[in-house]
Amino acid sequence: MIRNLRLQHMGIKVRDLDRSIKFYHEVLGFQLRSKHKEGNHPETPFGSAFMYLDKYHHQLAIFSVPHDWVSQEGEDTVPRKDIGLHHLAFEVSGKKDFEDAVSFIKSREEIRVVWGPLRLDGTNGLWGGHEAIYFLDPDGNRIEIFHDSDIFVGSAPAWVNK
Repeated sequence: MIRNLRLQHMGIKVRDLDRSIKFYHEVLGFQLRSKHKEGNHPETPFGSAFMYLDKYHHQLAIFSVPHDWVSQEGEDTVPRKDIGLHHLAFEVSGKKDFEDAVSFIKSREEIRVVWGPLRLDGTNGLWGGHEAIYFLDPDGNRIEIFHDSDIFVGSAPAWVNK
């Protein structure tokens, strides 16, 4: 077993690199670390971008794929009968930040909310004990924003050490 691991970044495949950079910057506050044109690396024949939220080089790697790889743009990735990304989850520091995030998400007409806001708990057969909202990025990648999960007791979100 490999020990002492932590999740450092997530990678997603998208149709339009610039559109995704804009979305992740404007909606979730990611900053662009670097952007690379198609063919920049022989093993990666598509464009890429690396985006960050804090001191690490990047927490999000975005790869643009050829248009013929995608059958339906903006289709929710979760119910599709294929493999790949299920969702990206981001925790905010509390109820007020969650309410602000929900208001912001709902104010953007280009953002499609697919579930919530709701409380995930035993009353609805879910787990987590937290409030969450799920929405899609321009390519259908599902994103979760949540707060105060009771299944992560003892964990330390990034803002704790700021």
